[in-house]
Amino acid sequence: MKQQAALPPGSPRDEGRPNTARNLFKQFGSAVAGLLVIAYIGLQLALNVGDFVEVENAMQAYVEAQTDVTAYIFREESAIYASAGGVCAYIAEDGEKVSRGQDVAAVYSQAGDASVQERIRELNEKIDILEQSQGFTSAGSTELTRLDASISDGILDVIRSLEAGDPAAAQRGDTELLVLMNRRRSLYLPAGSFALQIARYEEEIRALEASLGGRGSFVQAPFGGYFYDSADGYEGIFTPEALEDLTIDGFLALTESEPAPHDGAVGRISPESRWYVAFTLDKRQAAALTEGKGSSAAYTVSFPYANDLRVSFTHYKTVTRTDSDVAVLVLTTNELPTGFSFLRSQPAKLLTETYTGIRIPVAALRVVDGKTGVYTLDGNVVRFKETEVLYEDEGMYICEMPMLDGRPTVLKKQLSLYDAVVVSGRDLYEGKILN
Repeated sequence: MKQQAALPPGSPRDEGRPNTARNLFKQFGSAVAGLLVIAYIGLQLALNVGDFVEVENAMQAYVEAQTDVTAYIFREESAIYASAGGVCAYIAEDGEKVSRGQDVAAVYSQAGDASVQERIRELNEKIDILEQSQGFTSAGSTELTRLDASISDGILDVIRSLEAGDPAAAQRGDTELLVLMNRRRSLYLPAGSFALQIARYEEEIRALEASLGGRGSFVQAPFGGYFYDSADGYEGIFTPEALEDLTIDGFLALTESEPAPHDGAVGRISPESRWYVAFTLDKRQAAALTEGKGSSAAYTVSFPYANDLRVSFTHYKTVTRTDSDVAVLVLTTNELPTGFSFLRSQPAKLLTETYTGIRIPVAALRVVDGKTGVYTLDGNVVRFKETEVLYEDEGMYICEMPMLDGRPTVLKKQLSLYDAVVVSGRDLYEGKILN
């Protein structure tokens, strides 16, 4: 048999024939090279893992410490009743100051009549705005510039009130802004345009009043004061007189009391602006809040049910008992926020303290040689800086901020504003140079 001579690799007849040895060598070489790269990376990680640090800049922060309470409202007030049943339409605004004998509501047998009365109320509000807008028929360039600036400021005030969660203030600002814009608009309207519109509204009111034909019964204010379009039956229970000889047990009994019958009440009226809030606190906390403070010291309470409306109070009294860890703190104010419901019992937040300082993560704080502080980076050099924690809030510390002449300053040995604070890292010490 004739034997075929072996062909050199790469010859035409060798094409397509696998060279097992060569392929295995290539695969082996690639694997080794990959392992070497992985080993090198692993070695570098092992050598340098201690230099991997997480850094966060120290920033200024303002924090308010608050305590959740259940506030009970005490006022001098009386319920107002209608002489007959029916559909009630309010004439006076909620919270409006009224005089004795003034119509505050009307009661009708038909809902349609109540709607008519509501329309009359809306028209009177429009007339009031237009009357405030009159008398601005000409203006020089200086006055016009000033008016435009007031409009711009008014728009910003409304926006700020909405962002702050104070719709009552936004509504007041909206009315003032409308007056300003009407005055601006009046410069380009024929003389007497607002007076003409007022006359039209008054004519519509007369027609609506005539359509009522004297139907319905009007409810008058029994005395001068502040009118509110709701009643809860506690008007004679949560009174200022009840606060005079208040005890802890007496307060708890009040909070569990049942309201008096108030069917047929169309609202309530308070003869004065002063009102009170009372709530329980830990006795030690109550003492800390009032110790060394006079009767004029201000306390801020926010009300979530009123879009976190803030009201400033002063201290009225603190009720304690020797065998109890609970105290009743009573605060008072003359502020009458527009749109505030005066719901008898509602959640509230008592502002206990404010802190201005440097914000750092909790994980950044360390104790080194008995000193509390943080590690910072000065370039690539680790430095230890002392600090004092003022307040803890949601995983963050508020620390003392160095000040000089009322302004933040930078100190070498103390945590300062904008320091590069090390949040995490291994084997850190003063003077270490990071790779």
